[in-house]
Amino acid sequence: MRGLPSELFDEEILYTRVESCAKAQGLQDTLSALPFARKCHEGQRRDSSENIPYIVHPLQIALHAIALGMVEDELLATALLHDVCEDCGVAYDRLPVSKAVQNSVRLLTKKWAAGEGSKELEEAYYEELSKDRIALMVKLLDRCNNISSMAGGFSGKRIVRYMEETRYFYKPLFEKAAKEYPDYRDALFAIRYQMYSVMEAVQRKLLDNH
Repeated sequence: MRGLPSELFDEEILYTRVESCAKAQGLQDTLSALPFARKCHEGQRRDSSENIPYIVHPLQIALHAIALGMVEDELLATALLHDVCEDCGVAYDRLPVSKAVQNSVRLLTKKWAAGEGSKELEEAYYEELSKDRIALMVKLLDRCNNISSMAGGFSGKRIVRYMEETRYFYKPLFEKAAKEYPDYRDALFAIRYQMYSVMEAVQRKLLDNH
């Protein structure tokens, strides 16, 4: 993306870093998820003017988790596979990982097409996934990554809608995670700080442009 170091979006560099960590720590689900996710997302691109391969998104999420000290096999594998069922038409029980990871991916998978979900469906979706520790943490990391990159591919109106949705649905997710998973306290602070500081900066920029 314009103005950012290219290695942050280099598929090979990101893939190798995740793979090296997984091999060093013996993370079998992660090692199975890596090539599978890459194959499923082959040819897909991020919603961006920069023509970034889609696989960069889950790889960045996995590396964000690693950087925050969440080097957990189930969490990293779920991060890598979180969009495979929704975007690639793969049944969750066909994922080459443990049942626990399959279930977390299932919870993260929306059952309706983009733009067709009602507020009630969204609320039920977030309520259900918040009951699963791995799905909850991956969802927060996922939204943080999307918020951080939205300026490269979203229109102004879409950015505003996305930030409104984030403020409404994600505040209770952060509160629940902080209450139920105190071991993630530092990671949650970093994720929340990044997410909300980016939104604040974008909001100010949008206001300046009007």
